[in-house]
Amino acid sequence: MTQKTPFYAPIRIIGTGKTAQLTALALADAGFVPNHRINAPSRQKPPKHAQGGVLALSPATRALLARLQIWQKLSQETSPVQGMDIYAPHGGHLPLGTDDAPLAYIVNESDLAHAIAQQFSTSPKSTSPKSKPPKSKNTPTKRPILTIATESSHNAKEPTRLAHDYQADALTTTLDCARPHQNRAYQIFLPEGALACLPLAQPHRRALIWSLPRAQARALARLPTPQFLAYLNAHSGGHAGTISACSARHTHPLHLHLSTPTQETTHAPHSTAIGIAIGAAAHQIHPLAGQGFNLSVRDIAALVKTLHKTRRLGLDMTAADIVQDFARRRHTDAAAHALLTHGLNALFADARGGYIGAIGLDALARLGARLPSLPARLIAGANHGL
Repeated sequence: MTQKTPFYAPIRIIGTGKTAQLTALALADAGFVPNHRINAPSRQKPPKHAQGGVLALSPATRALLARLQIWQKLSQETSPVQGMDIYAPHGGHLPLGTDDAPLAYIVNESDLAHAIAQQFSTSPKSTSPKSKPPKSKNTPTKRPILTIATESSHNAKEPTRLAHDYQADALTTTLDCARPHQNRAYQIFLPEGALACLPLAQPHRRALIWSLPRAQARALARLPTPQFLAYLNAHSGGHAGTISACSARHTHPLHLHLSTPTQETTHAPHSTAIGIAIGAAAHQIHPLAGQGFNLSVRDIAALVKTLHKTRRLGLDMTAADIVQDFARRRHTDAAAHALLTHGLNALFADARGGYIGAIGLDALARLGARLPSLPARLIAGANHGL
């Protein structure tokens, strides 16, 4: 993305959260200033899991945040993930990682949201919701507007391609562990759900994300701490050593959601709009691959590239064929990630699948030994589109 003289684009961003603000910042960085920005519906609430939760950011996501002067504003320490070990419940093991570059970076979710909001609030006036395009006598009375939805409204009437309730929650907390993590994460595919431990800035501290049947997750969240730690130590495979303490536990429901790529709408008497969905408005996927927010960032990067190319060629960025082509390509990317995570979850959630998974992990490990470039290709796949 290249800094350009501000161009007042016919864009309305719907949302109040970090994805909406990041979209406005990325557009401004590329020289596009939205004519309009409106708030999300009043029913939209911040996610309960944001407090104390963590995100795994791909290297490309980190690079974009650094370009937008957001990474530098993170007040809490971040932790690179230099490697990852994936285990099946019956002995399979797949090690991932390279010495050259981290696989991901672990950040506190609320800290990231605060850094994005801070950068948005202190950015030039061109990114302000109150910014107006220069008036012109030649401005048409009925202006086409590209409407970008960034947050799910959980409206049952929303057009949806695919929706699935996993009947499961993610149980999250921070753990104090006897064994130092050495900036390696690990994930165990247990029959009841995937258990992931992610390295934090302190060498003996890890973030837990455990996908469990909803009733079980909520029962474990309410369990007295000594009993919870005993249960966790019995199921975590001993890879972190003895787990001696944990922070407050939180749960949030897991859903699969893919929206329709585009939707034609009319928002005002003097404007027509074709709407596209990005971020949580377009997709929610299972967290076992840690790609949810990275997908949102890829949406933003692809949007900026599309608008930049459209402007360079002198085309109408609100043209239905351009918007629909962009939305279809992003929908294909999101659908591929959704189906991958859904398939892996379905395979390992079955106790019988654990044996198949163990064989599969060992096969991948042998393949990785023969193809040393495999980890780099996996990283490149996570960075695709940025």
